[in-house]
Amino acid sequence: MIDLGIITIDSRATVVDARSKIRDLALSLNFDSISATRMATATSEIVRILERGEQDLYIKISLSKRERLRGLELSFVSKNKASLNQELFLKVFDEAKVVRAEAGEESVELFKWLPNPAFEPKDDSISQVRAIIRHKTREEVNAELLETHDNMKLAKEQAEEATKAKSEFLANMSHELRTPLNSILILSKMLSGNKDNNLSEKQIEFASAIHGSGSDLLALISDILDLSKVEAGKVEINIEEVTLSDLAASIESNFKHMAEDKGLFLKVESDGRLPASIITDRQLFEQIMRNLLSNALKFASRGGITVKFHPTDSSVVFLRQDLKHDDSLAVSVADTGKGIAKDQQESIFGAFQQEDGSTSRKYGGTGLGLSISREFVNLIGGEIHLESQLEVGSTFTLYIPRRLVEKKLKEEGGTAETSIPASDFQDDGPKTKLIDHPDLHSILRGKQILLAEDDMRNVFALTSALEDWDMKILVAGNGKESLKLIDENPGIDIVLMDMMMPEMDGFEAIQMIRKDQRFNNLPIIALTAKAMKGDQEKCIEAGASDYQSKPVEVNKLLSQMRGWLSR
Repeated sequence: MIDLGIITIDSRATVVDARSKIRDLALSLNFDSISATRMATATSEIVRILERGEQDLYIKISLSKRERLRGLELSFVSKNKASLNQELFLKVFDEAKVVRAEAGEESVELFKWLPNPAFEPKDDSISQVRAIIRHKTREEVNAELLETHDNMKLAKEQAEEATKAKSEFLANMSHELRTPLNSILILSKMLSGNKDNNLSEKQIEFASAIHGSGSDLLALISDILDLSKVEAGKVEINIEEVTLSDLAASIESNFKHMAEDKGLFLKVESDGRLPASIITDRQLFEQIMRNLLSNALKFASRGGITVKFHPTDSSVVFLRQDLKHDDSLAVSVADTGKGIAKDQQESIFGAFQQEDGSTSRKYGGTGLGLSISREFVNLIGGEIHLESQLEVGSTFTLYIPRRLVEKKLKEEGGTAETSIPASDFQDDGPKTKLIDHPDLHSILRGKQILLAEDDMRNVFALTSALEDWDMKILVAGNGKESLKLIDENPGIDIVLMDMMMPEMDGFEAIQMIRKDQRFNNLPIIALTAKAMKGDQEKCIEAGASDYQSKPVEVNKLLSQMRGWLSR
């Protein structure tokens, strides 16, 4: 036997030190990192049990021989009585023995064969190993712990900086991607409308295809940003009352025509035993339902889709301990699609995952919807379960608590009182339809509009759309030019202000406009492709009358303009 040293456990600091030493010792003896970590963990567990008392604990470490082959031996010696299960340690070590002496002293002897049991240590290697085990003073241990704490603090700060940089990068990417999409969607929509009746059916079809592709690209951008903000832990949680009948009606009105276009039926059913409303995050709940229904519509080629709101069956097995059967709501989305193979049912919830490589080619999409849905469900305290049979169909069931409370949110890392801060992304929300106003044309005709926009593609698209309503358009390439044009043209009726422009951005320009009392009541609609959470509030604080994120919906913009010009 070769004695390597003794580790004394006399404080909480030395417990951490002992674990570290055992791991370093094992690595120095050529154990792999997994074995070394497991031995260190077992050490922590034994120390945790044996240190419950007034007596110090000693760990004697040596290299011993068994049948002429060497192994590492750890002997834990303590006068504190404890119940140790040696079977537990046989999962890590090759031999384990608990010895209880008459004097009350209790020891645990553990033995682990070396990776090379024929190893014959030399004097220099023994010295190196003993240096690892050398007793450290409390001051040395505390200094090392302080250094570790400082390193962890630095690593946390670096991680926060990286998250901030990632969020800002994604926000800028949102701007750069949405800006060209703005003109693509506006112009293709105008072409497909064929207002002048000078396009052939084929050309209208081409324009519609361009608009559809642009819309798909916009949806993909939104999905990627959704996934990114979930990964960064920057999703806003807003608790409110959600009426189930309203949600069911919304599902039917939004998706029934889409199902009918594919020759499918859509049924929405509600169990009478359910409460009239639940307390949850409406936006996340609706986004989850949109993703599940979109997925069902994509894969169902016959039959249809049935959405059921019902109580949770007592036989359902939850992974979350805080999710209770009697206090949860179940919403199932059943389709008659091709079904999902057993071995693929878990992987489809992964980001960018689909059932197989041919799925994306046949049905399109990136496989982000289900991944985002699972993350959103987790944020509101629930689970998604899947049942599927090939050539029969699939049923995705959402289980969420009927009352999402602050305590549960804190456990998830969120807050029930305020929005989670940081660079979060914002989409437009529900599409706003143009208000059917009989005097719309007369309200808009002849009105003088100032468009402050630095991207000429968007200038062309928006001026083309607005001129169709006989409005007069003045264009400024930045904030400074907009100030000059407003001063020279006091008859401007409304301003459309892009928020990201060179020289002077939209925020500063709006603030400067509001400083002039002549323009206190001038309607200003802020437009931005950056679409960050909080941007709408920033625009309003700067003095904007209204807000819309890009790509601009012309119908929504006209509706906003009509509202402000009618006052």
